[in-house]
Amino acid sequence: MSLEENKAVVRRLYYAMNHREWDSLDDLFAPGYLHHSSPGHDMTLEDLRQVMVATAGQEGAFPDLQARLDEMLAEGEKVMARWTQSATHSSEFMGIPPTGKRVT
Repeated sequence: MSLEENKAVVRRLYYAMNHREWDSLDDLFAPGYLHHSSPGHDMTLEDLRQVMVATAGQEGAFPDLQARLDEMLAEGEKVMARWTQSATHSSEFMGIPPTGKRVT
């Protein structure tokens, strides 16, 4: 794919996250996708989807979570995105009771 096509995939990912289109993730990630978040905590696409729903889903801790793409750079087959997320802490998150505060 071209640099612009690769960047378009990243834009579609952020659109899907912001609009809670969880099923569209299947079209954006390669089969066998593995998310390496930290040593020993690799996640499949289904694991990642569950984290997204628990965090930003209707019943999640941050149901109004929005991600803004601030910058994208692309080279070869790689795309780097710098982004900012904002949301209201509306229900328990990692044992922390809801604060009602806006976080960025």
